[in-house]
Amino acid sequence: MSDQMPMCERMVHVSGGILVVSEIGTTTAKFWPRTVHGKEMEINFSEYQALYSAIESLGFRIIGIDFIKHESEATGGTPPEWRSYTPITGKRCVNASSKQLWSQLATASFLAKNGLSYDLCLRIKYQLDSLAQRLKDLSASYQQQLYAHCLKGKHTSGRRFQDGFTDIIYQKFHSFLFDACILRDYLCEYVYLHSDDGKLVEAGTTVTTASKLQKVLRKQNNLSRLEVGLRTQMEDGGWIKALGAYRDLVMHSAPINIANHNSWCIAQDKEAPHGEIFPSIKVPVPSDPAGLMSKRSMRENFDQYLAEMEVIARASFEDEGANDCLDYAALTTTNLSLISSDIAKLSPYKPVMTRYTQKIGEEVAEVDYIEMSFPV
Repeated sequence: MSDQMPMCERMVHVSGGILVVSEIGTTTAKFWPRTVHGKEMEINFSEYQALYSAIESLGFRIIGIDFIKHESEATGGTPPEWRSYTPITGKRCVNASSKQLWSQLATASFLAKNGLSYDLCLRIKYQLDSLAQRLKDLSASYQQQLYAHCLKGKHTSGRRFQDGFTDIIYQKFHSFLFDACILRDYLCEYVYLHSDDGKLVEAGTTVTTASKLQKVLRKQNNLSRLEVGLRTQMEDGGWIKALGAYRDLVMHSAPINIANHNSWCIAQDKEAPHGEIFPSIKVPVPSDPAGLMSKRSMRENFDQYLAEMEVIARASFEDEGANDCLDYAALTTTNLSLISSDIAKLSPYKPVMTRYTQKIGEEVAEVDYIEMSFPV
């Protein structure tokens, strides 16, 4: 054990349901599951932070990390600290840092006696945490599916299958979409109220959704860089528009896995640079959610639908999907976390950290507030 290593076990969630575990005080990490040839793979890294680049250098995408720092977390008495991961140097834990920033803005709003700003900052902070937790839930459901798949001993890359765990993955993905859109709308409300000292606010108009903010931005001529970025992403081809379309498809039309045809879990090989091959899974997300929703709403001729069933059934065994549920959720978490950090800088107040000082012999701690600077 190195004296320089924090007393912390890390469980790194990786795309495809793979898990990498680094035990307390070590500079080694083991992969789960074993390779397709039954080999247990272990990697070495030079220092604590180097674990992530060591995993990424093998071509694996990191989803997030569980940090187990206390006995109660190891035994299940308390939940471990979970952080979603962003593959950007200096911003690997942007979701966690953004959550802290919004908490500090809530404190600043409270001290300024601005009730609306205080409430909205708290809601955004909560939803950033909820978003990250939904990502973890989805990743854990991938691990359950992969474990069940490996137990059967029938791994063949490209093989399609479906069981009870497949439905759970899609259910977790649906929950993620809803929480992501709640956060999107909270952030849009904040932009409307605070962008350029409230220049977007129209008398008698309340904006609490992305679609309403989009209408306001379309009417503006002189937009800031942040506002231009938001409006662009709300239009066709933008990630904010796509996110809303997936959520609307689930809410108003059909579950993702039967929106077009029956979607299967797909077994895949994940190959490391030195030839090791790991079993992994992909759970497809269909392309063009808005088009699918429109197409489903026109299914009034059931005889025509029956005639198309053979084509639809064939497609279910050929379609790879536009993306993978877990990869899409990880990217969306990154996008929302990054943009939330930018939107926070619209605040009329600087972030404020609360400090508690407990003096020896005194039961009540002293409280003071320290004004902070916005992160770069």
